[in-house]
Amino acid sequence: MKNLILPLLFISIAWPTCQKKGLLFFESAWNDNSDKYNVSVYLKKSASNFELEICQFTSNGQLIKRMVDFERKCEADLELKIDTMGIRIEDIDENGVKEFSIFYLKGCRFDLSPLDAKLLILEGGKKYAVRGLGGISSPYQKQNVKPIIKPGKAFLTLSEELRDYYSILWKRLAIEKIN
Repeated sequence: MKNLILPLLFISIAWPTCQKKGLLFFESAWNDNSDKYNVSVYLKKSASNFELEICQFTSNGQLIKRMVDFERKCEADLELKIDTMGIRIEDIDENGVKEFSIFYLKGCRFDLSPLDAKLLILEGGKKYAVRGLGGISSPYQKQNVKPIIKPGKAFLTLSEELRDYYSILWKRLAIEKIN
């Protein structure tokens, strides 16, 4: 019997890390039934680009969720509007696990067209999202533009209480008032 030589295959797995690009825009920590959490939001912006990075960590510094959103090579007006009323840490469904949420409008536009609207929610290391187009309320337009909501698949798995709460919040924050 001949000796069989098998090549060894090494696989390198790159675990996600928080790149911490840009300025620290928001940071907070909280305790709930399962652990102590920290969330950090970093913002890197120039005239034609922006990158928004959201990282959630456990008490021992382990990254459990990283989300990145960006707009690149905008040749018009680059806009990113983070509504501080949309940054929340609360336990709406009172299950002992707090939800972190952040709402923002983003886009590249030449006129008063609607911006993309996003509401991101983290609960217990899981991500839920509501996307769509923001609405516009302006005296310069004959008719106001209503927001268009597009819940993600994971969002639809939330309890009815959470879906209702965040849908109402999204609709309230998604209207851009332009004077």
